Amino acid sequence: MDLLQILKHRAILFDFDGTLSLLRSGWEAVMRGFMLDCLDPTGAAHAGLAPLVDGYIAESTGIETARQMIWLAARVEERHGPWPDRDLWWYKAGYLDRLMTIVEERIALVTQNPALIPAFSVPGSHAFVQRLAAAGCELAIASGTDDPDVRREAALLGFAPHFNLIVGSPPTRLASGKEYLLGLLLERWEPAEILVIGDGPVELRLGREAGCRTLAIASREGDSTAAWCRKRDRLAAVTPDALLEDFATLVT
Repeated sequence: MDLLQILKHRAILFDFDGTLSLLRSGWEAVMRGFMLDCLDPTGAAHAGLAPLVDGYIAESTGIETARQMIWLAARVEERHGPWPDRDLWWYKAGYLDRLMTIVEERIALVTQNPALIPAFSVPGSHAFVQRLAAAGCELAIASGTDDPDVRREAALLGFAPHFNLIVGSPPTRLASGKEYLLGLLLERWEPAEILVIGDGPVELRLGREAGCRTLAIASREGDSTAAWCRKRDRLAAVTPDALLEDFATLVT
């Protein structure tokens, strides 16, 4: 899939974290640690529980954080019995407390020095989005991240002005921004006119099931080649129409 083929689409739905933004790079490790600590506060069983947690995080990449916490709450109850004072929102708050400590530090760095924006963006993403916007494509961002946060981060990195629609997850209720936005686009365009771009299985499956074309972005979020290979293989298993590491080759 090259740029000319992409420009034939009338609407393009992007995931945000890992697809355009790297501000939340490393979230998987944060969630992994949080889930393991909740499942086994002593740490004694972490090694045995790690494959279960890692498998779930890999498979659920792209869905709302709250739905990931539903899974965690169910696994905690299986191991420890009911915890009436801990619902999915309790778990979500605990996870975000850990993650946002890191994200807020990055946001502060970029706010103080906008020259760092490329370091926290997927390579080629700005030039790619600008080409699409200039061509008149309807552009939308749909994220599993809370709606106020994805809007703030998209504005900080300079993506927001190019997008017609930006929707994240409601902070305090269960709803899928990705299903909602894809539904809106399908009211205006035929499935073949829509391209779904993401770095997680969730949005790629949604696109394929709706009959849209899909582009997987196996972005590098860290220095581990092994982790990147696992991500690439996980995305390839969803059988997208194309799979790229980033957008650089599309705009050079």
